[in-house]
Amino acid sequence: MAALGSFEESKSLLDSVMPDLLIGDVPPASHASVKRAVRNYHYNPQVPVIITSTAHDPLVEAEAKRYGTPYVVAPLENPECLVAVNAAIAERRLAQRPVRRWLRRKVAPVVELDVADTRAKILDISYGGLRLAFADARSIPQTFEITLPTDQSTITVHRVWTADSPHDGFICCGAVLMEAEADSWRAFVNAVEDPTAR
Repeated sequence: MAALGSFEESKSLLDSVMPDLLIGDVPPASHASVKRAVRNYHYNPQVPVIITSTAHDPLVEAEAKRYGTPYVVAPLENPECLVAVNAAIAERRLAQRPVRRWLRRKVAPVVELDVADTRAKILDISYGGLRLAFADARSIPQTFEITLPTDQSTITVHRVWTADSPHDGFICCGAVLMEAEADSWRAFVNAVEDPTAR
């Protein structure tokens, strides 16, 4: 979370990160100022925006409504503010599509790796990461090393998610590559047979 004094201050931050939500406080102003402020806070259309004001202002409310933006008066005292925040974040999560930079390849025959002091089976793999299945329910570290069977080199990965697999009782884990230089990883991915390529 970041609190900034103006849109101008936040613009450089918005160029480098994508927040879950923007809350823009608009002081009572002329119609033109309100219009400019609401447009500015819609800098990135993928990020939901809530416009707030310390006192009710029909011009601000009308402009926010015109842009489809929730308007909340006196947000610190108004319980509707938290409702609007939760609704905006939930709507964004529903609208988001998962981003995958590389196509995943299924692995056959079964390839097992040494992962975080245990063994794991690769379910699928890409140049950016992999999906693993662990036989036991021990906790999987946030960041861990994988020993590649091809050359015994180690690659650091970051756990993105974990889930129970209802069909086979495994714990599944999705992980992304952390290292910038991963020639051995690319070679390993290229060496893994993809049964769908036959």
